[in-house]
Amino acid sequence: MLAVLTVHHWPDWRHGLAELRRVAPVRVVLAYDTSWHTDFWFVREYVPEIAELELSRPSSDDIASELDAQTVTSLPLPWNFTDGVFPAYWRRPAAYLDPRIRQACSALAQTDSQAVERGVRRLRRDLESGDWDEAHQDLLKMSEWDAGFRLIESHG
Repeated sequence: MLAVLTVHHWPDWRHGLAELRRVAPVRVVLAYDTSWHTDFWFVREYVPEIAELELSRPSSDDIASELDAQTVTSLPLPWNFTDGVFPAYWRRPAAYLDPRIRQACSALAQTDSQAVERGVRRLRRDLESGDWDEAHQDLLKMSEWDAGFRLIESHG
């Protein structure tokens, strides 16, 4: 059974994982460490309200523990990752200015829209002034970044 970035949306995730263990001899779950998302530059500098939402969700460690996982593998995001998950644009910040991209990210779509708009206005100003590039020179040199995504494998 494969679950890709879904467990954090389940209303009773522990019950859901128990059912997964009951019916599937092999479980593979792609999840993320919520604390990594709370320290993501977009959250830290522009929309800190996202942190509250992220911390209310089960983290990859919680899921791995619940599944008695045998393996947890870190999956860094390449700079040009095309999936569109929340931190996918870690090195391409202008993408967050696009309302379609924001609507496709549950962390942004489920956070207070006024807070998101306020953050996006600040990001737009920082991009136009060059302040974002100056503050994040280290990211612009990286080809991949660990955004906290974990592949969790459990069997037996």
